[in-house]
Amino acid sequence: MYPETAILETLQYVEQPSSERENLLYPEISPCLPDLEVWKLLSQQPGVHGQAASVLWAYERPLSPWLKSLVRSALGPQVSLRLARSFPMALGELCSRPFELLITGDTLEQGSGLQLIRCLKERKIWTPSVFVTRRGHEDLAAKCLGEGFVGYLAGDMLKDEARVSQTLSKALEEGLKRRRMISFLKQVGEMAILDPLTSLYNRFFMEKLLEMEVSRSRRYGDPFCVALLDLDGFKKVNDLLGHLRGDQLLVELAELLKKTARATDHIGRYGGDEFLMILPRAGLASGISLCSRIIEAVRRRSFWVQADEPTVSLSIGLTHWRGAQAPEWESILDKTDRALYKAKGKGKNRICYEQA
Repeated sequence: MYPETAILETLQYVEQPSSERENLLYPEISPCLPDLEVWKLLSQQPGVHGQAASVLWAYERPLSPWLKSLVRSALGPQVSLRLARSFPMALGELCSRPFELLITGDTLEQGSGLQLIRCLKERKIWTPSVFVTRRGHEDLAAKCLGEGFVGYLAGDMLKDEARVSQTLSKALEEGLKRRRMISFLKQVGEMAILDPLTSLYNRFFMEKLLEMEVSRSRRYGDPFCVALLDLDGFKKVNDLLGHLRGDQLLVELAELLKKTARATDHIGRYGGDEFLMILPRAGLASGISLCSRIIEAVRRRSFWVQADEPTVSLSIGLTHWRGAQAPEWESILDKTDRALYKAKGKGKNRICYEQA
């Protein structure tokens, strides 16, 4: 699915004046969302009370009882507060897990809050952050906002409970909005590359993976195999027992393939009752061995063939490639499809393979 770093890179914060920040928090992704109504829904700010969230207090000193009480009052009882007194500890926390809010300042062991924010930006990690200091001035405030802090509290501001509460709760709302957006983007990413029925990769993504495997093999000379699998008798299942039973059969086969294949193999639903497998760093013997185990596993799954169900088996076309001999991925699929056609023509329930 989408790597976390890619998602966070998409969500890079673009500094805007606070009056404009409400609607421009994620300007880089809003144009690409499929539905503006979905975007509006995700951007709604229902408030922070009652919502579970993680807050990191990155400061040399722990929160005073008064400030801790104020933070709890502003952010709600469901918020989890963690303490990091040093720069390395804070950076480690923020790189290892997501936080909805960072509160830091100028007194941090082995560093400062400004240095922490700069390091996070270099690592493409953005966490809504509030800078807190007892001795503030206009230049420091401008520098903090320029570095990406969404809130700044200094001096007499800390005595204004309403202002402290508003600043912290507003920053946390942005963090919660970011969390919802990351969750949404992950779902969109999965929808783009996964088959909705079997949760295997879809045809589009499998073709991209094959293109990448061809490139890798040409560069390093490693062998690989490609297999097309087709269910024999699947049409009878649909015709006699209905499409729901046919769908169930496809899901069962997908689970069997995942359990039988190696962890490094790529498996996808190629269309209808056809499945595609890419076996990186696999010689022809390894490919034949794996396909034989799959056919045997299908044969042993007797619960597929109940008393009133037609017999189901599997035909497989297999090809083997290495390095510079590997043609473009379209030609590989064409030759693998011809091998599958031979397997079907020779009586089904078998493997037919071709070498380059």
